[in-house]
Amino acid sequence: MHNRTAAAVIAIASLVGAAFANPAAAQSMNGLVIIKVSGDRGWKVECTFERPDDSPVKKRARGNGDVKTFAVRGASGGECVYTGPRRGVMQVRFTDENNEEKCPFSWVADQCVGQFEAGAEGSFKF
Repeated sequence: MHNRTAAAVIAIASLVGAAFANPAAAQSMNGLVIIKVSGDRGWKVECTFERPDDSPVKKRARGNGDVKTFAVRGASGGECVYTGPRRGVMQVRFTDENNEEKCPFSWVADQCVGQFEAGAEGSFKF
């Protein structure tokens, strides 16, 4: 029993040591993927976030002229399906802390932003 405990302590210590030895690698596995959606009333978004060591996470939101935020830690990719608002524009801001250069849209003033007109329907992958 004592040998198993010692082995477990050594295994945990080596994992922690590896994280300290390469903090960028440890952080990259735990970064957030953040999607902020805003716009006029009537938009809908459903996103599925893929995670390498876990089951996918689904997030849904409907717009009422406010801002909704999805944030998932450790996501390796995913897809969002959307319907634009009845009037006006829906805006989606995307941030991937694991890969700051990753952007499924255009870069606007150093931010990854997608704009969708009223009634637009579609999807985007990240």
